Amino acid sequence: SAKVTYVDAKPKLTIDKQVKDQYHNFDDSLTVSVSPAAVEYQFIVKNTGNVGISDVGVYDQTLGWHSTDKDIYLLPGESYTFTKSFTIESWTDNKFINVASAGGISSDKSVSSDTDSATVTYKEDYKPRLELSIDKKVKISGADASPTDSVITDQESVTVVYYFHVVNNSEVALTNVFVSDASINFTSTTVDL
Repeated sequence: SAKVTYVDAKPKLTIDKQVKDQYHNFDDSLTVSVSPAAVEYQFIVKNTGNVGISDVGVYDQTLGWHSTDKDIYLLPGESYTFTKSFTIESWTDNKFINVASAGGISSDKSVSSDTDSATVTYKEDYKPRLELSIDKKVKISGADASPTDSVITDQESVTVVYYFHVVNNSEVALTNVFVSDASINFTSTTVDL
């Protein structure tokens, strides 16, 4: 036998709009110290309904932009991320706020999300937070173990390997980051974080 189950179709889309510049993670807001400001937006569109939705896209009236991704079909619970780069050249009270919405088709009927916005604020004297953190670990060379804060050995002479994990907790990218440890006469090469 075969069973047919009727489902009351409830198509629904949500959108989460966020912004970043070349140094930031995506967030709902951003502060910049330069104008014009080149930024990147991302739009996370999710099907929170109980039926599939086709022709999913994003429209941002302020940017004058409609997504050009083709054939986006989202099953219930699935999401898709759209991105758009934009250069902000004009500000209102030192802010640039724009709103986006998502849409699609389900059973030949249009489906629209609520709107979501992202705010970019211009402050000429803005000084971003600068912060690095470091975690130093050690392990005996050749040992089948994970690095830890300390090791214990019964050997008078032992070779150890040190691990330095550096995290950029700043609001901007940092260049020429290095590790220096005078106790083992070590200075790393430089990296950008």
